[in-house]
Amino acid sequence: MRNWSKQKWDVVAVLALFAVAVILYAPVLAPGKVLLPADLLLLTPPWAQESETYLPGFTHVLRRAWDPLFQFYPARKFLAESLTQGWLPLWNPHAFSGTPFAADGQSAIFYPINWLFAVLPLPFAFGAVAFVHSLLTGVFLYSYARRLGYTLVGSFTGAVVWMLCGVQVGWQMWQVVDSTLCWLPLCLFFWEGLRESGKAGQFVGLSVSLAMTMMAGHLQFAFYVVLTTVAYALFRPPIGVKFPFLAAFKRTASAVLIACLLSALQIIPTCDFLGQSVRIDVPINRLLATSIPPTQLGLLVMPELFGGEKDYLHQPFLPGDYYEDVIYCGASSLVFAVFALRLKRKGDLSAFWLGLAIFSLLMGCGSQIYKIFYYGVSLYKSFHGLSRIFVLFDFSIAMLAAQGVSIMAEEAPGDRRRTSSIAAGSVLLFTLLMYRVGILNNGNFFEFLLTHKWLAYGMKQLLIALLFIGASAVILLKAPTKLSWFAAIAVLIEMLYISVGINVGSNADLLYPPTNETSAISNQLSDSQDDRVLCVGDPEGRPESRIISNGPMSLGWDDASGSNPLYLRRYDLLIRSINLKDTGSAAPTGQGMIAAAGDPALDSLDVRWIVSPVPLTIESYSLMMSRSVFVYENSRAKGMAWIVPDISDPLPQTVTLPQSLLLSDSATLVCEEQNGRKFFVKGSQIATSNTVICTQDGPNRLNVKASATNPQLLVVSQAYCPGWNAFVDGKQAQLLMVDGVLTGIPLSSGQHQIVLSYEPDDFRLGAYLSCASWLFLMAFFWRGREQNRRFTS
Repeated sequence: MRNWSKQKWDVVAVLALFAVAVILYAPVLAPGKVLLPADLLLLTPPWAQESETYLPGFTHVLRRAWDPLFQFYPARKFLAESLTQGWLPLWNPHAFSGTPFAADGQSAIFYPINWLFAVLPLPFAFGAVAFVHSLLTGVFLYSYARRLGYTLVGSFTGAVVWMLCGVQVGWQMWQVVDSTLCWLPLCLFFWEGLRESGKAGQFVGLSVSLAMTMMAGHLQFAFYVVLTTVAYALFRPPIGVKFPFLAAFKRTASAVLIACLLSALQIIPTCDFLGQSVRIDVPINRLLATSIPPTQLGLLVMPELFGGEKDYLHQPFLPGDYYEDVIYCGASSLVFAVFALRLKRKGDLSAFWLGLAIFSLLMGCGSQIYKIFYYGVSLYKSFHGLSRIFVLFDFSIAMLAAQGVSIMAEEAPGDRRRTSSIAAGSVLLFTLLMYRVGILNNGNFFEFLLTHKWLAYGMKQLLIALLFIGASAVILLKAPTKLSWFAAIAVLIEMLYISVGINVGSNADLLYPPTNETSAISNQLSDSQDDRVLCVGDPEGRPESRIISNGPMSLGWDDASGSNPLYLRRYDLLIRSINLKDTGSAAPTGQGMIAAAGDPALDSLDVRWIVSPVPLTIESYSLMMSRSVFVYENSRAKGMAWIVPDISDPLPQTVTLPQSLLLSDSATLVCEEQNGRKFFVKGSQIATSNTVICTQDGPNRLNVKASATNPQLLVVSQAYCPGWNAFVDGKQAQLLMVDGVLTGIPLSSGQHQIVLSYEPDDFRLGAYLSCASWLFLMAFFWRGREQNRRFTS
């Protein structure tokens, strides 16, 4: 084995990383499992009442992670169904009475690895995509560390830390976080090649890597990747050029620009959508509230250092939530990282990694430097979760650990005695100090110790951390250089101990199993094609009292509500006004309608079916089913499209009816006259002479057949959004905004065929730019190869 080539040992290391990924994700790759907290459904009706049938012995959920199940599952399901049917889903008709889909960056429909959702069985695809990204995360960092000249064992150690650090593992169910972050070491890998050789292939690799991170679905983490890459390039300027700092700036700026153009079909619509959405301007106080107090920095060592249980994933004594605070990088990793610091060594990278770690520490703890980015970077106000920048701290520790283990393999135990003692001692002191401060900051230590099992669990975590600190110290002080792989084993064991069990597979059969209620509604919807459903809560507004928002989308229903961090701001104003009128509370933005049953606005939004956990006494609601929930049919629902007669021509760009369609409260037809113009403002059906038939032809297209007796207004109960085009009898028509949220089209008398298609100009522009940029980059790469071939020959 001593005669093995470097390439063969690298293959062994990659296979070992493959085995690590298998260990981590085997539970979710097993048949019948899914990387989603599907058991959360058993807390909500109608599944809660029959939880014992679906999961015998059910007592509690394993993961209270709502977003993966109620946001990412329906989005990936919709993406998979659309792609398999040959549609490119630019528009989502299943939530918020219609909302942009491709422009929502987290849909990531242009990110190639996400196309696996359309190829693989959907439950299996969640685990498979997570596994692929976890493996890429480790392989890319290993390759980058090897290019820096680190030893095989050191590179493997750094790859393990990066694969299994808190943000990478804790956020895996969200999909978009790891898919964005995995490209960071590959960006640095290609920059190292570019600074040394200046070859076109390295520039192309850097540009494509940056483009992948921009299309992967999380602009906040993509910003961190770009920021780190640019800072690294300025710290490591090109070799053999006259003005290295200027050359570094020009090359990285060019690569970032090319990456933006390559991903323009995603970036441009997303940036435009942000301007129309509810996330355009997050208040700075709200962002600062998501920072991690310095008293909780012990979480860098162990995720449950201050108490908690992995089965429940909560820390009863700490603010915030587990996933925003899962920032650990491991005790042994910290020891080897501190050992790696050689700040005075020429060409050493530890100064950069230390600076990056300090920067992320200050930002994540909410220091004033955050305001520089908040006020200086336009899109930064749309970001959330200040503590998420700790991922750069974890990355820095991973690279320092790789360097530390590499140095260990080059130095005899006697030469490293002093630095080893300092490294182990400083991490030991930090852990004990942070544990003491964190516990005392959150209550009386002895009271918690005697009355709460969670604190006892935290003390167990502390002892394990101290054990690995001691083991790392012994390895650094005593292990011969040939046994440096002991360090990799120590790090691997600790990181697996922390990480295994965070993402366990739920039973895939729990993903929205059919019930009598859901089956009945689905059968009714299959007959009508164009009706919407609304799931309301109990009088207390408890979220677990109803089918959670986006549950209807997962079932294939159209919903007047929904749950998403990005959707149209004007529609949010409607939802909040309805909530305020019905409950006295507008409810947090993004939570959808909380108790809108009976509101006349639902009639114009075509809400035909209402699912409620409590009985309702509303005149126009007919009880269809009464089991674990109550299902009602609304006789006043206007349909997907209807006609408002006798509208004068020409019309203004925005139409507001005298008595709003959204506020009508009568089931009878009423025709009012104002300023010589007549309006139909109430009623469930328009006159029989005005026939309207509306059908959905894919997610981005509506077909309407309408008959008008004179110039009239066709109203479509779909959220108004720029990007929709209307064609009446083959000719483009004016598109109007009705009552601030709905879509209107003026019609002349006679029978008409109307086609509404969604293809926004920003998407078309982005597609042209992306295609042209990919062609340019391929030509640039081929030209560079030809020039290099002629040079070498």
